[in-house]
Amino acid sequence: MVEEVSIKDLKENTSNFLRNITTYFYVVSVRPRPDPEKWLLEEYYIVTIRDNFGNQTDFVICSSLRTTYQQYVGEKAKFFLQGVHVPEIITPFKRLITNILIAEPVDPEDISLGYYMIKIYLIHNNTITLCSV
Repeated sequence: MVEEVSIKDLKENTSNFLRNITTYFYVVSVRPRPDPEKWLLEEYYIVTIRDNFGNQTDFVICSSLRTTYQQYVGEKAKFFLQGVHVPEIITPFKRLITNILIAEPVDPEDISLGYYMIKIYLIHNNTITLCSV
């Protein structure tokens, strides 16, 4: 079942979306993620999406998905959202965590309570797209 989801609601009420959701967003752009210090071991791209209400947001993808996402620029695309509660967020050495739409502490005053995270994956040819390793 496909749900209509507002990016604004996702950001303001993240804890209400701790489940799997299939939805549609428009892919606005796919552009290189700058690395001015040349610190990262890989190239990454920033994807901008827009919901039906005009709200926009960005997330990072790996370079292996760039071509697939670019096919949808200017188009409505199907996405799989995975809302989870995680104990911590650990970034791999000289790499970025990809496909995170939202990550926020359960309680900004006490990060030991963990984080609410919504991951986002493009559904292309009825398959969830994942970074190749």
